[in-house]
Amino acid sequence: RLAYALVRPPGHHAQPATADGYCLVNNAALVAETARRAGRRVAVLDWDVHHGNGTQEVFRDTPDVLTVSVHMRHGPWGANHTQTGAPAESGPSNINVELSLGAGDAAYRRALAEIAFPALAEFGADFLVCASGFDGSAFDPNGRHNLTAAGYRDIGRAVSGLGLPTVLTQEGGYLRGYAALCLHALVEGLLGLDLLDDPLAYVPDDTQLVDADLARARSALTGWEFARVTAPGGLGPA
Repeated sequence: RLAYALVRPPGHHAQPATADGYCLVNNAALVAETARRAGRRVAVLDWDVHHGNGTQEVFRDTPDVLTVSVHMRHGPWGANHTQTGAPAESGPSNINVELSLGAGDAAYRRALAEIAFPALAEFGADFLVCASGFDGSAFDPNGRHNLTAAGYRDIGRAVSGLGLPTVLTQEGGYLRGYAALCLHALVEGLLGLDLLDDPLAYVPDDTQLVDADLARARSALTGWEFARVTAPGGLGPA
């Protein structure tokens, strides 16, 4: 019920007709499509610090695959990468949760608990693919988020708690030493093991920024029932 694919290069930026962002083949999309053809109702959850634009484009018009991307606000970056990753791009088959620069462990925990997981439940996913990036760590040169190893451990625990058959594909992560520690912590969370000591400090999240980011993401989800209820953070109806 659980597999982790340590693949290189990463894949979540690769689009149906073009490579993009270091990515040649969209590994997560291949897993999702294989499961879909086997009759599964598939969700792809992406926590790489960059928007999973390629996976979004592969399944944008596929009603039995839902893509959810939790990422840093960064916008488009060229002629082959026109997607913004903004909540306004969300639709029936894709959800974008765009977090402000500096977002960390608490922001990701809340994004999963308040948006991603309720969406998976409403969608009725029975198979999960995770695009697992570690460039959201506090020390990564290609991202501007502040996740720690403990935060990735929490993500692993939360994903495991869903009880779904799950395949994880390796995505970004460019400070090799700390990315390896974060991967170890994620797998510890998935398997319910204790966390290795992480002596590196982190910056606590700005609660008001997190509230605003999640409210903006929820407000774009006009067709989703879960987004109409009061958010745990006290934001009121979306």
